[in-house]
Amino acid sequence: MTEIENYLITNSSPWVIMVIPVLAFLESCALIGLLVSGILLLTVSTLLYSSGTAEINSITFLAFCGAAAGDQTGFLLGRMSGDGIWKTRLLCKHIDKKEKIQKLMKSNASWAIFIGRFTPAVRSITPIMAGLAKLSVKRFLTYDLTACFFWALGLYLLVKGVSSFQFLSFLGS
Repeated sequence: MTEIENYLITNSSPWVIMVIPVLAFLESCALIGLLVSGILLLTVSTLLYSSGTAEINSITFLAFCGAAAGDQTGFLLGRMSGDGIWKTRLLCKHIDKKEKIQKLMKSNASWAIFIGRFTPAVRSITPIMAGLAKLSVKRFLTYDLTACFFWALGLYLLVKGVSSFQFLSFLGS
């Protein structure tokens, strides 16, 4: 961890903050999000904020943009791939649940998208399922941007809270 800390603190350029939307995008992007943990985003955000390298409002806004872009990518992937995605090795085992999933997504879209944004295991899959269920773009955007807003607000509160702990005093905040 000290290598990351040293790099962020001593070699920080104005562009280092651009890692925030990239991490938020990867965390919420279709299937990639299963491999990229939100803890990494929280850690980097906290280090950038605690070291004075980036302001919390900038971090929050960029994380919101990255998360929303990742969700839109997943939604469009589901929308454009249509039924072909059910033939992939990952989903062919679950083709019998296709109609049930689509029906559930259409009838409970607001809750599915909102809760999916806060559940790491399904965060990157929910937008794909919404796209596969042929949810309208307007409806998905409304629910998703609302969920991303509250998710970014949660990131804001976590970064502020974690950075206030005494063990981060070496960063000089």
